[in-house]
Amino acid sequence: MLRAIGRALRWIWSGLDGLRKVLHLLLLVLIFAAIGSLFSRPIPLVPDKAALVVAPRGPIVEQFTGDPLERAVADSLRRTPSETRLRDVVEAIESAKTDPRISALYLDLGGMDGGGIVKLHEIADAVDAFRAAGKPVIAYGDAYDQRQYYLAAHADEVYLDPYGVVYVKGIAAYEYFVKDALDKLSVDWHVFRVGQYKSAVEMFTRNDMSPAAREETLSWTGSLWGTYKDDVAKARRAGLRR
Repeated sequence: MLRAIGRALRWIWSGLDGLRKVLHLLLLVLIFAAIGSLFSRPIPLVPDKAALVVAPRGPIVEQFTGDPLERAVADSLRRTPSETRLRDVVEAIESAKTDPRISALYLDLGGMDGGGIVKLHEIADAVDAFRAAGKPVIAYGDAYDQRQYYLAAHADEVYLDPYGVVYVKGIAAYEYFVKDALDKLSVDWHVFRVGQYKSAVEMFTRNDMSPAAREETLSWTGSLWGTYKDDVAKARRAGLRR
């Protein structure tokens, strides 16, 4: 009799212990589901005749800044720095080019802050391919700086706030020279240089730019500025023809 009661109690205890484990598992599932719903972003549904909005924020970069784990934590807390990855922008435009639901591209460039001419050229090529597919591109800005206008120029229609400005200033290079300061501080520098166009150490050895350094600086800045002007002029001519 006692043996039967003991077996029954063990069965009851085993059942209660199993129920406890199941309830703990369900509780963990609910907790993780709540956390996931709290930090997840809803996937937008794309309707027919939609426009793709490209609104880069911060500088255009090849890779995001920082460690991936740190970025994941910061992203969950909405504290990631504003950066836009070049590949994300290009792939979005290329996908929209062949997506029948996307009928237009809208460039909102007010939040873009920086990006080299090579990165901007790659995005501009994607925009041109989108236009070549027969889909219009529209750009709008409260104001355009030099980099923003480079991309806006590739749109079919460029809109500017009536009180806005387009600030295109060209390309310049600024050098700092500290020879006098080093002399006053009695700092000795030993420079070994071979060749005429070796200006990296001139900030320590001169108080102004040497003729060779001025020549090379004018060469590369002039080349970049010429590329910028040619690209913008070509893009606007193509936009006016459409």
